[in-house]
Amino acid sequence: MCRRPLDTRTSAACPTLGGMVDQSLSSADLLRCETRAVGRATVLTAIGEIDSLTAPRLHAALRQAQAATPVVVLDLGGVEFLGSSGLMVLMRAANEALDAPAGPPPLRIVAARSRVVVRAIQAAGLIGMLPLFDSLEHALA
Repeated sequence: MCRRPLDTRTSAACPTLGGMVDQSLSSADLLRCETRAVGRATVLTAIGEIDSLTAPRLHAALRQAQAATPVVVLDLGGVEFLGSSGLMVLMRAANEALDAPAGPPPLRIVAARSRVVVRAIQAAGLIGMLPLFDSLEHALA
């Protein structure tokens, strides 16, 4: 564990973390959310890290996409880290989707292309609780 205080204005060295920790990064630097319309669905692609800093950004992007179209496909193929805060956003979105009126599933999550995402979901025991799809094509069908 690094016991040296971090300089929050710049980067600080911590040998146990393998080098430099950049304290100046914002959620926009760590997670990019891109949306595009495909038929009657909105595809929301998350690229980067989903943790306690960036989870609110993903949550806001999901809410905006859900307000725009009846079906949202969340593509997590570009996610490099998925922490517990990100898993909570996914569970909250899935639970809200269950409350939606009858019709096609309003939330579809594509996770198969990211081993990191699949492992986090498995470790949390959420495989049967999230609307997971193995490809973007299947989720859009």
